[in-house]
Amino acid sequence: MAEQQRDASTSLALQALVQAIPGPVFVVGLDDRILASNRAADRLLDSNDAIAGRPTFKDLSLAYRASGLRAAIEHVKGGGDGVRLEEQRVTASDGERMVVFDVAPVRLGDRLLGVVVSAEDRSEVQGLRVQLELVTEDLQDSAQQMEVANEELRVANEALLASNAQLEAQIEELCSAQEAIRHKDEFLAMLAHELRNPLAPILTAAHVLHVQSHDPAAVQRSREIIERQVRHQARLLDDLLDVSRITRGTIDLQRRPVDLVDVVAQAVETAGALIADRHHDLSIAHWPEPLAIDADPVRLAQVVGNLLVNAAK
Repeated sequence: MAEQQRDASTSLALQALVQAIPGPVFVVGLDDRILASNRAADRLLDSNDAIAGRPTFKDLSLAYRASGLRAAIEHVKGGGDGVRLEEQRVTASDGERMVVFDVAPVRLGDRLLGVVVSAEDRSEVQGLRVQLELVTEDLQDSAQQMEVANEELRVANEALLASNAQLEAQIEELCSAQEAIRHKDEFLAMLAHELRNPLAPILTAAHVLHVQSHDPAAVQRSREIIERQVRHQARLLDDLLDVSRITRGTIDLQRRPVDLVDVVAQAVETAGALIADRHHDLSIAHWPEPLAIDADPVRLAQVVGNLLVNAAK
């Protein structure tokens, strides 16, 4: 009788203890009866009268719905150490849940009274884990899409760079062509000016041949003037026919030792008619000795002649 009273007192104490615990907790006696359980455990056990009816654990569906739980309880009832069952899928009235079970012995001194089972609902954690996995998959998909977009952008940038390089090359070619045209125009303008200069002394010499044909010295001098100016003009025509020099805007120098006095004489010969027409006086002071220089006589005569023509104008 005293032992029954003690067991009843122990059962009440266990019931009061587990009711104070917010999480699901129930106690299984050595005879497999449910000695105590709280409301959270009743919901998990799917037994609204679990406390009042004191059913045996093996009669509850949870014994079969939680893999390994019954074996763990029997292990601890037999004197074994506590057991932790990691996330177990348990189907309850409100849906499937992920639950962690801790199974431990309940002792009073050296006496084993039963087994306490506590449960931790990890459903929300599992739900968050699933959501995290979904978000991770979405992020991976987004990352892959971004990699594809970056690759497409890289290819587009390479194509754009190639197009820019081609455009720059075309612009450079256009600038070179424009520069060649400018050189050609300047060169042709210079040649047109130079071609006119020899005409005046040629006309003057021709006039002398006409009016002084009886004077051998005058005729000889006029012939020499005409020959020099014709050679000069032929040289200019050669420049005009050289397309490559026209494009580059350059002239060909034929350098040789030349007396500067002869160069000045040819220049005066070229500009003499214009100087006379403008009624200018031209005085020349000859150096007593030859002034030999290394130059192109035709080009140098052009330079000096242009200076005299411009001064006469």
